[in-house]
Amino acid sequence: MKAKIALSILLNISVSVLCVNGSPFKDDKAQSGPFVLVLSNDVPDDQNMTTSAAPEPIGPMQGSVSNSSAVNATDIFGTHNNTGKHLNVSEGFDNSGVGSGIIIEGTGHIGSGGSYSLSEGSAEFTPEVHHHSKLTIIIVNQVFMEDLHYRGLPTEILGFILDILALESSWSALRSCSLASRLFCTLAQSHLFRDITLYETYIRSRTVPSYVRNNFSPAGAFLRQLENSPHIASYIHGLTVQCNWVYMASAIPPSHWLDTDTSMSRLLPQLVNLRRLSIKGNKPLLPSFPTFRPRAWRSFAQSFRDAVAESINTQSLHELDLTGVGSFPVHFLRHGKEIKRLHVAHLFVDQNTFDTSDVHTKLHQLEMFHIDEVGTADCSTTISSPSWPYDLTSLDTFIIYPSDFHDSIGLLSISMKNLTHLHIQTGELQVVSSFNSLGFLLKTYQTNPPSLQNFSNLRSLTIDAQFTVRTFHHRSLVDYFTTPVRWIRDLLESMITSHSPSTGTLQEINLNLSFPQPFPHELIRLVDISLGFIVVHLLPNNFPAVRSFKLHIIHLDHSGYQALKKEAAQWQGTQSGVPIFWEISE
Repeated sequence: MKAKIALSILLNISVSVLCVNGSPFKDDKAQSGPFVLVLSNDVPDDQNMTTSAAPEPIGPMQGSVSNSSAVNATDIFGTHNNTGKHLNVSEGFDNSGVGSGIIIEGTGHIGSGGSYSLSEGSAEFTPEVHHHSKLTIIIVNQVFMEDLHYRGLPTEILGFILDILALESSWSALRSCSLASRLFCTLAQSHLFRDITLYETYIRSRTVPSYVRNNFSPAGAFLRQLENSPHIASYIHGLTVQCNWVYMASAIPPSHWLDTDTSMSRLLPQLVNLRRLSIKGNKPLLPSFPTFRPRAWRSFAQSFRDAVAESINTQSLHELDLTGVGSFPVHFLRHGKEIKRLHVAHLFVDQNTFDTSDVHTKLHQLEMFHIDEVGTADCSTTISSPSWPYDLTSLDTFIIYPSDFHDSIGLLSISMKNLTHLHIQTGELQVVSSFNSLGFLLKTYQTNPPSLQNFSNLRSLTIDAQFTVRTFHHRSLVDYFTTPVRWIRDLLESMITSHSPSTGTLQEINLNLSFPQPFPHELIRLVDISLGFIVVHLLPNNFPAVRSFKLHIIHLDHSGYQALKKEAAQWQGTQSGVPIFWEISE
């Protein structure tokens, strides 16, 4: 909705104004600026078309904007050069037409019986003979708009409107704005190029020589674009390099373009306003997921590693994502004084590079810390190392994908007593309970809930989990299905039994629940059993500060989503429970 409103504003007051082609004048000399047309019925009849002294030049979009439409003013001006003049037109004048000019402003009041209108493609003025009135229309041509500085809406307001379009991912609208004028090109491009992603692209075309396919560099291709438009480099705030995880059992892992690339070492120094650098790991959604790991840091080209280390040392970098890198040396992080958000998969403490002079230096403050699955087991050892440069006592958000909850959250919580937001990504962990289609419990979860008793100031708890369904007989019958809700319920109950201080501070619980496709609707009634217990009984009686229970339903079809909401309405009913806020996504 915000994007639609913002786009409507731009179309009505800006884009259509700036996209004019040609000019409404017959005299080329009249194309040096805008002109003001004053249509008036208070002049003698014999002064049918006269001009008064030229006023100060009036810029486009000056004053309030009531409409923007194309009009052909040639019939009014003929071949006269009346640019910037006041033109008095006798009463009874009536003109309309379609052309390539643009009405920027239309103001005026017509006496009783008189009227004017600014409609799409035409301007019409019909005053009544004996009533004094005036209509002012400012018209501008393309040459003026391109050559003179835009003096309409403040740039801050236009930037705010484009911010909304970017927030709503209205990229097509932003591309249209970038074609409107030089000003809008600058404003729109600063959003379009704010975040750049270099994908792990494979060229499979047989018409492309093998040496070209093997040596293709997305960074090199983007550098060639910057050679033609070097100003774009300053717009880039975020750079993402996709780096798929590899199958560890493979004797020779597939190559990556970063293994031999030399372009990144030339690209990164040009990004002077880079705030987020991401070497993002993509995990395959396969049953053999545990056998996939991020690529080792030492497998990348030396020039790339040096460029990343140099970027960490810049003052502008605030977020670093290393989830696509395995065994990243911790000592490089000590230079990241301005980094506030850190994502890691696996860190490596190299004792040979440890500098004892760093032991007593001031630790850097992190606001968000994200540990991926492979880095959890030895994370507590890593952050206790003298090489660890960050202070976690003031950490605001902690995102963890642990391989063993008791070796991770339990130990790390000691260093995070002031943590306010905890996000647990369960992934492939055994946190589900199995039921048959009749609702009988077959098997409970294998991974026990973590202890959250050391967190004394939690405000929100977010959990990512998923349902699964096992079928047989060509998927015509349900063998069993699994649900993580019982595990989530037991996690909350453990906070109660352990007398965690966060039971009195927790205000928001967010569940991101993924469903398989398709999900049998007859199982919906089994999904909400534990959810009902949590919302109606567990939270109101033991978590007095909880005000929000958000359910984000992922991959469930619309009819299944509605069925789940209907079931939830039945057990909420008249009982006093925590309100549920629903959200669905593909």
